[in-house]
Amino acid sequence: MLPAPPLRLGLASLTMRNMSTRAAKGLPAILEKHPDDVVITFAKRTAMGRAKKGQFKDVPVDEMMQAMFKACSALPPLEHSAY
Repeated sequence: MLPAPPLRLGLASLTMRNMSTRAAKGLPAILEKHPDDVVITFAKRTAMGRAKKGQFKDVPVDEMMQAMFKACSALPPLEHSAY
């Protein structure tokens, strides 16, 4: 592999240095809230079998999803004060 030209390496290191000084680091950076943060409010496991040869090979996906949605809708709603 050929080495990169020195000018290119210099610009890359300068850019990385500028980025690292502006951004918060460590735990404070993780705990900082942003409007575009993604929050997972619900998680549910489903049955799983070996692809095309397991115990669910003859069960259509929409049938399994319907059962999962029914089970999820039977659970009590989330408290809005929790987040």
